[in-house]
Amino acid sequence: MRNRRYTSIVSIIIGAILLVTIFIPSTSYATEYSVNKSVAYAQKWAKNYNDKQYKRINDDCTNFVSQCVVAGGKRFVAPSKVDVTFYEWLKGYKYTNASNMWYHKKYPIKKFGISKDIYCYSTSFTFVDSFYNYWKKQKGCCVYEGYSGCKKGSKFQKDIKKGDIIQMYDKNEGWHHSMIITSGKNGNWNYCAHTNAEKDKPLYKLQKKDRKFRIIRIR
Repeated sequence: MRNRRYTSIVSIIIGAILLVTIFIPSTSYATEYSVNKSVAYAQKWAKNYNDKQYKRINDDCTNFVSQCVVAGGKRFVAPSKVDVTFYEWLKGYKYTNASNMWYHKKYPIKKFGISKDIYCYSTSFTFVDSFYNYWKKQKGCCVYEGYSGCKKGSKFQKDIKKGDIIQMYDKNEGWHHSMIITSGKNGNWNYCAHTNAEKDKPLYKLQKKDRKFRIIRIR
């Protein structure tokens, strides 16, 4: 009788432990996004390049803000492995157009018995429109459009928050530039950017006739 009671008590305890385990939310796959970490990375690397982690590329603006987003806590959405041509292997990099991917990482790839790290990245990580199209579909992220000026106190400047990604449009170039808001205050913000390296530059200095802007807020 005692053995049965003991067994019953043990079963109840084990069941309770399992029940608690099931209902504890898992944090192994979810990462809270930190605007402060994203901004700190932008200010650290605004005038330099993180060559140890990322390949340096031409027209680096969106590649740079994507790095800031990674620093803020967003994880790569990347294939487990990639196939590269011999020419891509020789160059040391490859980019893909997969709209559901967002990554810039190194893969060890062997050709003719020689293994080397190949930088592989998605267009959503490095191209202005592809970045926009990727993040506007992500849960919790917001996109604000239709801004035609960036003067101090403008609606655009008042709608911005620290850590926002700003993209810029010009008639002859389309949507061609990405930057990140890093300092300032409501109505008068500063940004960091690459391609033309800028650190905490006043946003209002980008004011120009027929120039447009949009905001991508990552959360």
